[in-house]
Amino acid sequence: MALKRTIDSITARGKKVIVFSQYPVLHNKVGECDKSPGFLIDKRKDEERCSTQVPYDKIMQRLEFTNGVIEALESNQVMAILPSDYLCDHELKTCNVFSNSGLLYYDHNHLSSQGSLYLIGEISSLLREFLRLE
Repeated sequence: MALKRTIDSITARGKKVIVFSQYPVLHNKVGECDKSPGFLIDKRKDEERCSTQVPYDKIMQRLEFTNGVIEALESNQVMAILPSDYLCDHELKTCNVFSNSGLLYYDHNHLSSQGSLYLIGEISSLLREFLRLE
């Protein structure tokens, strides 16, 4: 596997590697769902319109292979990050489209700037610890 060979080559030089898996893929209208004027639709209605239309089980099925490959690479020198662990609630079987700061997705599978900041906030202490910056 080419990814494993690349990572082995990097870690053989004493470097650490951070590998991200794919973001949960939701539905086509996610990035547009909050574009209506605020006076027409309140936040609760926005959240209803923006809730994922792809069933949680299907989202996780799509991620199963990629997440498995990424997780298998994890070691002392390789950190695997699965965005679904931070964007989805596995107990409730839902994936978040909104955070307190706003819409997390730009479209159906790309994070918005708020989504990127949200994810960074969720993983920053783990990254610092992995890179031994704390």
